[in-house]
Amino acid sequence: MIKSIAMDRSNSGQRPSFFWQGMMILLPVAVLAVVALFPCAKTSKPRNKPPASRAADNAQSLAGAMSVTAGDQLGEYQLVANILDR
Repeated sequence: MIKSIAMDRSNSGQRPSFFWQGMMILLPVAVLAVVALFPCAKTSKPRNKPPASRAADNAQSLAGAMSVTAGDQLGEYQLVANILDR
């Protein structure tokens, strides 16, 4: 008997109203928007250093890392060049 009542409700032909259909679409969108904007609000805090100073620090760090790598590669190149010249 319980099955027949549940079946009758699902097959009654009543569709959700337009309002509830819209809510079912807009509610997840609103939740995702709030979740996406939450980290943006955290990152909008001012930094300690101005951007130009941070850029200079990043450039120096990158230059140091590249000089070590370039020096290693130059040394390997010279070693191979000396071996091939013999």
